[in-house]
Amino acid sequence: MLLAGSVALHVAQQRVSLAPARTDTWFARLRPSPLVRLVLFALRCLGAAFGLDLQGHQRAGLTPASNAWSASVGALLGWQDFHVAVLVLMALFVCARQAAGKLLPNARASIDNTAVLWHYVTLLGLVGMAVIYVMPLV
Repeated sequence: MLLAGSVALHVAQQRVSLAPARTDTWFARLRPSPLVRLVLFALRCLGAAFGLDLQGHQRAGLTPASNAWSASVGALLGWQDFHVAVLVLMALFVCARQAAGKLLPNARASIDNTAVLWHYVTLLGLVGMAVIYVMPLV
């Protein structure tokens, strides 16, 4: 899920390079563009991945107050949750800029910065899951 969201955001980022400036009315911009759909799909993938990971740890009975391992897992999930919340805000900002017609090939810093953080959070999630699932086996 994390990788699918990261790929979707990368494709959305490439769409900005190819898209001409929008000249339609503000009412027509309210319909979601393919770029907005890709960003929202990436957001759903990110939320689903985090939700499944959190649910798995809750079902395992990990409570941060009970032992150090549960507290470490809770801290990693909290760190990931913070970044997911930041990405939600950034993705919504990118969607708003696209709807306003301000996301252009020569004014694309918002989606580029979002993509950098998005790929970092994907890597953070994958490494975090690897540590959580592999460490008890060692």
